[in-house]
Amino acid sequence: MRLFLHVLRELVVAIAFTLGGMLVLALPAVAVSAIHKLQGVQVGAILLYLPLLLSGLLPYLLPLSFLLGVVATYGRIAQDNEWTAIRMTGRRPFHMLWPGLLVALLLSATTLWMLSDVLPQIRLRQSRYLVSALSQAVRELNPGRTDLQFGDFYLTSRRREGKAFVDAHVHVPAVGDDAARNLRADRIDVRVEEPNILLLFRNARTLIGGAEILNGDMTLRIDLEELRAKKEGRYDAMRYCTNTRIRDELAAGAVGDRRQELRFELHYRLSLATVFGVFLLLGTATGLSQGRGNQLKGLAAAAGYALAFYLLHMRLGKQLADKGVLPPEPCAWAAIALGAAAGTWLCWKVFRR
Repeated sequence: MRLFLHVLRELVVAIAFTLGGMLVLALPAVAVSAIHKLQGVQVGAILLYLPLLLSGLLPYLLPLSFLLGVVATYGRIAQDNEWTAIRMTGRRPFHMLWPGLLVALLLSATTLWMLSDVLPQIRLRQSRYLVSALSQAVRELNPGRTDLQFGDFYLTSRRREGKAFVDAHVHVPAVGDDAARNLRADRIDVRVEEPNILLLFRNARTLIGGAEILNGDMTLRIDLEELRAKKEGRYDAMRYCTNTRIRDELAAGAVGDRRQELRFELHYRLSLATVFGVFLLLGTATGLSQGRGNQLKGLAAAAGYALAFYLLHMRLGKQLADKGVLPPEPCAWAAIALGAAAGTWLCWKVFRR
C-alpha cells in the first residue's frame, strides 16, 4: 500500500506540473487568437475571453499531460534503481500499473464528461461572448477611433463626429447569395440592436471597378451572429452538440451524411476519453526502459506517441469517416486499437526482462 501511494503521489504531482506548464506555454497563442477574434475590443473584454479559450483546451491537454507525467514518474523510478528493488521483492511487474490505472480512470471519466457536456457549452459561450463583446465595443467607441472590423467586414473613415463616421469606406463580405460589396458614404451613423449593427448611410455609393453608383441614403444591417456562424460554424455543428443531443438526433432518425457525422462524433469522444489507458501502457514501458540520463529521450518519445495518435485519431480517422471508406465506428477506434496493441507489447517486453 505504501508503494502504491508513493507512486500515486509522484504521478499526480508530475501530471499537475506538466498540465500547468502546457497551459502557460499555450497562453501566448491563445492570447493572439483572442485578439484576432476580438479586434477593436477593449483589453478587459479580451482578458475575460481568455479563460473560455483555455478551458476549451483541457480535454486535449489532459491526455498529453498524463502521458508525459507517466513517462517522467516511471522513468525516475527506473533511474533511481527503485524498479530493480521492487522486482527483487518478488512483486509482479504489472502491480506497478495500479496507481497509473486509478489516475487514468479518473481522468478518463473527467475527459468524457467534458467532451460530452462541458466543452460544447464552453464553445457556445465563446461564440455568444464574441457577439456580445463586439456589440459592446461599438456602443463604447473611443472618440478618436475611425475604424470598425467584425470578421471580414470592415469600415474605415477619415474622421469622426460624435459616433458618426465621416467620409467612410465600407467592405461588406459575401453572405449567402449576396456578393461582397464596397461602399462609400459622406457619413455613417452606427446603432446597436444586438446581435445586429445598423449602419445609416448618407449619400451612399457602390464602388464597381473605378465607377461609383449612387445609392442615396440607405440603411445596412450587419448581423454579427451571421458573421460569427460563417467563421465559427452554425449551432447545429458537432462542436456545439452535447452527447445527449447527438443521441436524440440519432434516435429521431437522422439520415445521410448527418447520421454518419453524428455516429463518428459520438464514438470519437468515447475513444478520446479511453486514450489514457493506451498512454499508461506506452508511458510506463517507455519510462521503465530508460537508462540513467536518458529521461529527455523518453519525453521526446512520449511526444512522438502523442503526435502520432492525434494525427491518426483526429485527422486520418475523421477523413476516412467523411469519405465513407470505413464505417464511423472503426474510424474512431482504430488509433486506440493500434496504440493498445503497441503499448501491451512494449510493456510485456519491459516486464519480462
